Amino acid sequence: MLFTRWIEDNQYFREKVVSAEVLSAEKNCLILKANAVLGAYDKATSADTEMFSRMKNVGIGDSIEGRICIEFLERDSLRIRFSKGTEIVTNETLMVEKPFAPASKCEFSIEQNQVTVDAGELHTVVTLKPYFVQVTNQKTGKVVEIGGNEKNYFNTRDSLNTGVC
Repeated sequence: MLFTRWIEDNQYFREKVVSAEVLSAEKNCLILKANAVLGAYDKATSADTEMFSRMKNVGIGDSIEGRICIEFLERDSLRIRFSKGTEIVTNETLMVEKPFAPASKCEFSIEQNQVTVDAGELHTVVTLKPYFVQVTNQKTGKVVEIGGNEKNYFNTRDSLNTGVC
C-alpha cells in the first residue's frame, strides 16, 4: 500500500524504465531486459534542507537492471510485470476474479527499436528506447500508453506519478 504522506515526506521513489531490449517473444509472452533509473518524486522545495543528501544516499539516478514480461491474454487483456534482477518473479495474484487464459494467437514483429504485437483485438507497439508501450483496441479505438516522455506541463502524469496515462 502506498501512503500519500510518503510522497510529501520524500520517502517515495520510483523506478522508471528508460530502455529495453528483446530477450524472447514466444507463444503469448514478450520478455524484455529493462534498464530502469531510480528517481524521486518530482516535487522539490527549498524548505527541504535534507533533500539532496537523502537523494544521494538512496542512489537517485542509479541504473537498475530488470526484466519486463508482457503477457497477452484472452478477452483482449494483457499483463505487464517488472522485476528487478535477471529473473521474472512469478506472481499468483489474480488480476480479476479468475485467471485469464493465454491469448489464442499472438503475432510478433521485431524491428530494430520496436516490437509490434497483434493479439486478438489488441494492437500493441513497444518502443525499446525510450521505453514506451502503446496498446490500441482495434474494435473500439481506445488507446492506453505507458512510459515515454511526460505528457503535461506539470511533469506528473497523475497524483502518484505512476507513469500510466
